[in-house]
Amino acid sequence: MFSLLAAALAAPTCPGESCTWAPDGRYLPITEPVVASFSSPSKYAIPPDADVVAVLLLPTTATVKGAVGALRFSALPASTHKVTGLHVPAPGGLPSAYGVIPVPVGTATVSGAVRPLYASLVPLAVPAGARELVVVPDQGVELTVLGFGAWTRETVPFPFVPDQPVADATWAPFPILPDETLVLPRPAALGPLEPIAGRVRREGDHLVDDRGPIQLYGTNLYVNWDLPTHADSERMSSAFAALGFNLVRMTVFPISRSTLYEGGRIRVPTEDEWDRLDALLDAFARRGIRVQLSLVPPAFGFGDNSLTARVDRVGNTDIFPFVDDAARERQKQWMRDFLGHPNRRRGGPLAEDPVLLAVEISNESGILRAWTSGVYEVLPKVWRDKVQARWNEWLRKKYGSDTAIDTAWAGSANPGLLHGEALGSVAVEPQVPFRWSLWPEARRRDLAVFHAELDVGYFGEMRRFLREDLGVEALIEGTQLMGLTASDAIQVAANDFTDTHYQYDHPGGWPQEQERQPLTRFRVDAGLRRAIQQAAPGLPYFMGEYNYGWPSPHEYEGPLLMATLGARQGWSAMNWFTWRHQPWEPDGAPKIEGQMDLAANPVKLGQLAAAAAILRGGLVPPAEGLCFTTLDGAADSPKFPIAEPLAGNGEGQPLVDCRQRTVFHGSPVPTARPMTRGPVTWDDQSTFVVDAPGASVILTDGDVRSTTFVRAGGAPGAISVVGLDQVALASAKRWLLSVGTRAVNTGHREAGGFTITESGEGPVLLAPWRGELVVKGPKAPKVTRLGPDGRPTGTIPVKKRRDGYVLALASAPPSTWYVVEW
Repeated sequence: MFSLLAAALAAPTCPGESCTWAPDGRYLPITEPVVASFSSPSKYAIPPDADVVAVLLLPTTATVKGAVGALRFSALPASTHKVTGLHVPAPGGLPSAYGVIPVPVGTATVSGAVRPLYASLVPLAVPAGARELVVVPDQGVELTVLGFGAWTRETVPFPFVPDQPVADATWAPFPILPDETLVLPRPAALGPLEPIAGRVRREGDHLVDDRGPIQLYGTNLYVNWDLPTHADSERMSSAFAALGFNLVRMTVFPISRSTLYEGGRIRVPTEDEWDRLDALLDAFARRGIRVQLSLVPPAFGFGDNSLTARVDRVGNTDIFPFVDDAARERQKQWMRDFLGHPNRRRGGPLAEDPVLLAVEISNESGILRAWTSGVYEVLPKVWRDKVQARWNEWLRKKYGSDTAIDTAWAGSANPGLLHGEALGSVAVEPQVPFRWSLWPEARRRDLAVFHAELDVGYFGEMRRFLREDLGVEALIEGTQLMGLTASDAIQVAANDFTDTHYQYDHPGGWPQEQERQPLTRFRVDAGLRRAIQQAAPGLPYFMGEYNYGWPSPHEYEGPLLMATLGARQGWSAMNWFTWRHQPWEPDGAPKIEGQMDLAANPVKLGQLAAAAAILRGGLVPPAEGLCFTTLDGAADSPKFPIAEPLAGNGEGQPLVDCRQRTVFHGSPVPTARPMTRGPVTWDDQSTFVVDAPGASVILTDGDVRSTTFVRAGGAPGAISVVGLDQVALASAKRWLLSVGTRAVNTGHREAGGFTITESGEGPVLLAPWRGELVVKGPKAPKVTRLGPDGRPTGTIPVKKRRDGYVLALASAPPSTWYVVEW
């Protein structure tokens, strides 16, 4: 098939109706398909006058989901376009909105049915200075390159958007500075700003403190941030409180990073570091902000090449504590020193301080996850040997002889021990799921149980050490639940809460091709479905990391959609990932620096107060319905596939009308409760509306939507109102109106399939609301525009209409915040 296709693509015109595009004389055909892999990328020279290039790709690995690799322009090392791959075989290809054009290349038989098979035509604008295009598949993935083409803009034979700026003259700077100058009006549902009230405790699947039930909303502090000065600690905590945060997760703590991974030695923090930490925690506590600490930084990456850079120093024994007792003891020593430190401003050791909400042993870790994620493929021999030695000890205890193993590992695929294998030298295979079919089921099951027991031993011992030896009173978790059933079951059994991470349009390089589909249109994004499935009955649920990748034109959906979903699902905590990838600066970030950065992004920052009020303030109640997904599998036979679709086949409405919980590994299933309609509508017409007594929310990609208190449409964006002096909008005299549109840096440019060709510089520009906005009330309101510091900057004209009052937002520069006074 491939040779015939290559000949057809080389033809000057489309040879038949099966073609979806017609190459012209500028087309540079590949006469024979080329297989590209992670270890053998394929490269294609770009003609000097080419403005546009494209590759036709067919993933040839058995199953491929999501991004399958990267397209990179040489001479531009920072320029990477992540490939959005097809399921193979794909029943219908992908819409061009993904930045990928589906091209039919034949048929495939799936479960007895013949379906069309599609390849992906990926068009890209050629950056200045680029000399060649390199196709680099992810590890474990192969791509067949069926064609490569280069064209001028005038001759390009498929739909393509030329390089162009995103912002125009109607966009305006809107720098929200995260410091004490931010004086945003506080929604009434959040209550007064008060210090923390005692230790947070579990009561079933809820959290409580001395004042009663509590829900938490916050952000992550990630790599490259440093302990701030005393003055910056005050600025940081003041800004976070103004935005509605009452939780900060320190994902990679500066002291732990340098302590554990600098030359394999334990470094004692300096007096200045302790002093800065004391001041930061005290500043948070005085403003009602709790902290969650990740004690051990992740030691290896998953599915990428970050592992090589991190474990090449084989003398550092802290890398693999799952199979190295010395590494485990060193981690314990670090935890003892750190959590035993007495805070001179607050008194007592950190282990007993109520400002500490929770500790997690390690972020996104676990040897079971490492094994199934391909880490062993690049693991240095010294560590591979340690794992293999433990594996052979395990086999010796279970079977005792080669004959017993040969008998147990029966099957049609490579049964028994392989040639050259014997007890003491049995390989740790299969290493990653796509190779499991090469081995008997009994061998796969033994490997799964072996790795699961290593995780149980490590996380169980560290939990015992924290609780019993160190007297940690905070909540404890081992690591996050990331969709691997056996690993998740281990964490559910050992954690005080379930915790997972979810990023919509997760970045995969720079420039970045985004999915560019509004989440409200999806039945349910697969990643979101997996995240929701991590909630377990009887345990509080944390969304420990969340973001909606910038610069998606639909990122306005993120804050209010997820806060509403968290409120309906009864989540206990939600944390944005991340505040910023660079050190804290008192004047904030001059521009949006990364696709996962919250700082400097007015679209997201402008909606945080309303989102916090929805999640923390109870403006949207939890769903009355209760639905369960059961994952089968006994303790000695962990299952790895993701759970079945959620109740309602994964559509939006069941997620806002039924709390989803998953029961792991044969545990009793609680009694389900039927779904009942609540104040949220998320239907298959891409409608997302909250019409509650205390909150009105409209997420629209242009269609007009209405609630009791507001009507909006005619342009994409997020509109919300919450009360400032009363919780109920009907009795509140002052509302906080938030408007989310889109933001980019000055000079930001995009091309082709939404490829970022220039990320731009400061200042950040905010797009105006181009639609119609009507507020409904008893009389003409006074509408005040707020500036980026939350202070009034003037009034907005209103015009009476039959259904309310139209706000002339275009009469002033764009803003994210307005105060409506009745």
